[in-house]
Amino acid sequence: MNRFSFVLTAIVYIGISACVALAEGNATQGSTIRGEVIDATKDQNPIEGVTVKIVSSDGKEWTVKTDAKGKYKFTNLPADNYTLFR
Repeated sequence: MNRFSFVLTAIVYIGISACVALAEGNATQGSTIRGEVIDATKDQNPIEGVTVKIVSSDGKEWTVKTDAKGKYKFTNLPADNYTLFR
């Protein structure tokens, strides 16, 4: 039973992670990609001032920095596939 619980938990976690990575919005307003940068400690503290870059499939780039809460946000993006860099 423990193994089943672990597998179910892993599936739910992966599903939630996939949802977070999807852009939100619509074709007329553009899409939004947002996230948070945290450290690797057990406290998961936010990291301010990290440069986050996305690149579209045609090579266009957008860059933002994380705020005091470690959050970043790209808005009004055209529909496309993006690669995220830190």
